[in-house]
Amino acid sequence: MGNCSNNTKLRKKHRKQASSTITIDLALEVKVGSVKEKSPSKISKSLIENSLKNHYLFSDLTSEDLNFIIGSLKYYTIPSKEYVFQQGDIGSTFFIVEQGKLEVIRNGIKKTILQKGESFGDMSLLTDFPRRATIKTIEESALWGIGRDAFRYLVHQINKRSLNIIKAFISQLKIFSNLPEDQIKRLAEVAVQHQFKDNIRIICEGDEGVLLYIIKEGEAVAKLQGAEKFRLIAGEMFGEAEVLGDDNIRKFSVYSVGDTRVLSLSIQNIHEILGENFKEVIYKNQARNSLLSSKYTKHLSRDSVNQIIEKFEWRKIRPGDLPLESPVDVRAIYVVCMGTLISEKLVYEDHNVIGIIQKKKDKSLDGVSLKAINEVVLGIITIDKIEIITKMHWDDLLQQLNNMRILKKIDFFSVLSHSKIRYIASVAKHQSFEKKEVIFQYSEDAKTIYVIKSGKVKIHYHGKKLRILGKYEIFGDNCLQENTRSTNAKALKNTKCLIITGENLLEVIDYETGYKMQKTKSYLSCFYLYELLLVREIRKTKEKYCFLSFVNEIQMFYYVEVIEKNKVITKGIFKQLLHEKSIAISIEHPLILRLVKTFSDSEFIYIIYESFIVNDFSVILNKPLTEEHAKFMAAALLSILEYFHERNIIYREFNPLTLCLTNYGYPFISNFHSAKIVRDRTNTRLDVNPYTAPEMIIGEGYTKSINFWNLGIMIYQFLYNTLPFNIIKSDHPFDMSNKILKNELFFPSNSKFIRANELISTLLQKDYKIRAGLDEVKYSRWLDSIDWQRIKTLGYEAPIKPKITFNRQANLSKCMSLTRYVHEMTKKDTSQCQIPQKISKNLNWDKFF
Repeated sequence: MGNCSNNTKLRKKHRKQASSTITIDLALEVKVGSVKEKSPSKISKSLIENSLKNHYLFSDLTSEDLNFIIGSLKYYTIPSKEYVFQQGDIGSTFFIVEQGKLEVIRNGIKKTILQKGESFGDMSLLTDFPRRATIKTIEESALWGIGRDAFRYLVHQINKRSLNIIKAFISQLKIFSNLPEDQIKRLAEVAVQHQFKDNIRIICEGDEGVLLYIIKEGEAVAKLQGAEKFRLIAGEMFGEAEVLGDDNIRKFSVYSVGDTRVLSLSIQNIHEILGENFKEVIYKNQARNSLLSSKYTKHLSRDSVNQIIEKFEWRKIRPGDLPLESPVDVRAIYVVCMGTLISEKLVYEDHNVIGIIQKKKDKSLDGVSLKAINEVVLGIITIDKIEIITKMHWDDLLQQLNNMRILKKIDFFSVLSHSKIRYIASVAKHQSFEKKEVIFQYSEDAKTIYVIKSGKVKIHYHGKKLRILGKYEIFGDNCLQENTRSTNAKALKNTKCLIITGENLLEVIDYETGYKMQKTKSYLSCFYLYELLLVREIRKTKEKYCFLSFVNEIQMFYYVEVIEKNKVITKGIFKQLLHEKSIAISIEHPLILRLVKTFSDSEFIYIIYESFIVNDFSVILNKPLTEEHAKFMAAALLSILEYFHERNIIYREFNPLTLCLTNYGYPFISNFHSAKIVRDRTNTRLDVNPYTAPEMIIGEGYTKSINFWNLGIMIYQFLYNTLPFNIIKSDHPFDMSNKILKNELFFPSNSKFIRANELISTLLQKDYKIRAGLDEVKYSRWLDSIDWQRIKTLGYEAPIKPKITFNRQANLSKCMSLTRYVHEMTKKDTSQCQIPQKISKNLNWDKFF
C-alpha cells in the first residue's frame, strides 16, 4: 500500500473517548423521580418481551434470556418535564417505556417522541460512548431499566449461540482473507449481530461513527440527503471510514432492504485486534463504494469492480504536494477515498470517481491539474488495466455501461439479471431519426425493439394516433409475437434510439420477463373490435356504458367504455374526449389506468383500457394509518405525481375523492377527467373540495404546485384521520374556501410525527412560490428511508391490501360479441325514446377514434 500504511491518528483529538471501565450504579444515571426493584405484571412482561424481540439486537431472544432480564429489571417513575439523561452523559441503562411520553432531543433539535413499548439507550451501552441525545419526559412516565452488565451479558449470550456461524462467515470474507486464524476467532467473539426489518435505518448521515458494519444476510442501500448512492450485498462493509478515519462523521445513511442481518465491530476491538493493518481494507472498501455509486461504473459486475480495486495504486497527497495531472491526459481513473481535491472550477470529495468522460465533446478535464486542500488518499488505475480486466476496449466499455444505465431505467427490463442486461447492452445498436422520419411501417418485417434515448415517437395505424412515446419508453416489441408490424412508427422530433433485435432478447427471456412482456401496450393492443366479448356490464351512466370484456385469442380481459356518438352533442364534449385520449395514450405507469386502443363504428366509440381491479380509496381512511403505511402511500402518490409532472400533466383533483386503491394496496388513477397538460400556468376553475389549493380558489391561475398541496392534505389525513384547517367534509363550499384561505395550520398536541409535520408544513404553504416541490418531498427527512426503486417497480408489500371480490364469468366460450350486445341494447333504449338524437356529421370520429 506504499505511503498509505504510515501511522496516522485513528480519531480526531476532539472525539469523545469511550470509557473502558465504567462502574456506575444504575440509579445514578437518572437523577430525578424514583427507582425501585419491581416484578413486572403479566401484561408488563408481554410488553417487555415484545419490545425486546422487536429490537435489532434481541430478535433471537429465548425464554431463558427473558427470565434473566426479568430478574434484573428496575422500575423508574419520572415526573413530567424532567431529563432521563442528557446528550454527552455516560450511559449505564437501557430503557423500555411502560407508560407516558418522552421526547428525543439532539443538538437542541426535537427528533421524535417515544411512547409505550418503545426502547432507548442501547448504543451507549454497546459502544461505551457518551449518550448521543437527550431524553426528556413530556408527561409523567414509567420506565423499565436494564443495567449495563445485564444488557451486555444478554448481547453476549445471544451472539455466543451463533459464534461458529459468525466465525465461518468472517473467515470467508475477502476483506479478511489474509488474517490469521486467531484474529478471525477474536473478531467473531467481539462481533455483535443485529437484525433489521425492511426499511430500517442502520446508520444516519451526520452521526458520529462508532461502529463499522458488515452485511451478513440481505441487502442495504446507502443514501446521501435522501438520494440513493449505492447498494450493498452480503459480505460488504459500510461505516468503516468514519470509524477509523480522521473525520468520524457519517457521510451516508444506510437502510435495510428486506430483512437484513449485519455484524458490527467497535473502534476499540478493531484497533486492538487488527491495528494499522486495517487501513488497506478501509481504502479498498471506500474505492468499491465509490465505483458502485458512480454513474457508469455502478453498472460493472461486482467481480469486475473487485478485480479493478485489487489493481489500484494507492497514493497519499498532502496540501503543498505537487498537483496531479489530469486523469484524461494519462489515461487513468482516480478514486477519492478520503480528502478533497480541487481544480480551477471543480471540487472532488470522498467517493468521487474522476476521469470517466462519456461524451467526446466534454473538455472539462483536459489539461486540468488537481490539488489537495487536505490529506487525500487516492486509488489510481490506468485505463489499460481496466481494458485487460473487462476484456473490452475503453470506448466500447463506456458505451456498454451507458446502454445498461438506460436499460435499467425501463420497467420492461427490470426483471432481467445484471448479466442478462449486460448482454443486451453489448448487442444493442444506436440509431438516430430525423423529425418526421418513418421508423417502420405497417406490414414490414418485425425484427427489432426500439428504446428511446431522446426525442418523441408517434405510433399510428390507418391515420389514427395510437400512442405518443418519449424518453426511456419502448416500442416495436410486438416482434416478440408477430412476424410483421401491425402499426406504423414515426419520429415527431429528432430522436435517438437503442435498437435490440428480437432474436437477441428472446435468448435471455425467462418466465418473469415473458409475463412482463404481456403487460406492454404493444401486446395488449393485438386484437380487433369484433374480437371483444362481453363478460359483464359494470355500470351505466348518462354519458357512457362500462363493460368487462375479453379477447379469446390472447386470453386478456379489458375494461371498455362505450359512448354513443349521438350523445356527444357539442364540440366542447368532443374536444374533452380528445383531450383525455391524448393524455391517456402517452401514459405507461403501473399506477395509472392505461389506454390500450380505441375503435369507432357507425354509432359508438369504444375506448379500451387494461383491465384493473380496484376499491374505493376511502376503505383505508376510517382510522389513522400507521406512520409506515402513511409513508408508503405518500411515496406511491409522489411516484404518480413525478410521472405526470415530467409530462407537464396536472391532475387537478388529486385526492381520495378521485383516487382508487388496487387489490395489492397501492393508490391508482382510474380516469383522466381532471388531467390537463399545462406548460406553465392554467386558470381552469373546478368545484371547491377539502383538498383544493388556495390559488385555485383565488382564481389567479395555478401551476403543478397544487398537487403538492393535495399531497400535504392527504398525508395529514392519513396520520390524524381528520382534515387540517378545521375543515369538515360537510362544510358548505363557501365556508370551506374561507377555512383554506384564512385558517392557520396546526397539529394535534399529542402528535409524535415530528418529521411528518415538518414536511406537511412545507407542503401546506399557502404561497405556492415557497411550497415544497418534488425534490424537497422525495428527499425529505420523513421519506428518507423510502426505496424509490421498489416504489417504481411495486416491489414494496403494502401494509394493507383491501379485500376485493371479483367474479369473472366462468364459461367465457358462451360470451356474446360486445358490439352486438351494445347495438341490441341501444335499439331497445331508442325504441322507448320519443325523439332519437342524430349523430353530428361535423365531428371526425374515424380520424381520432
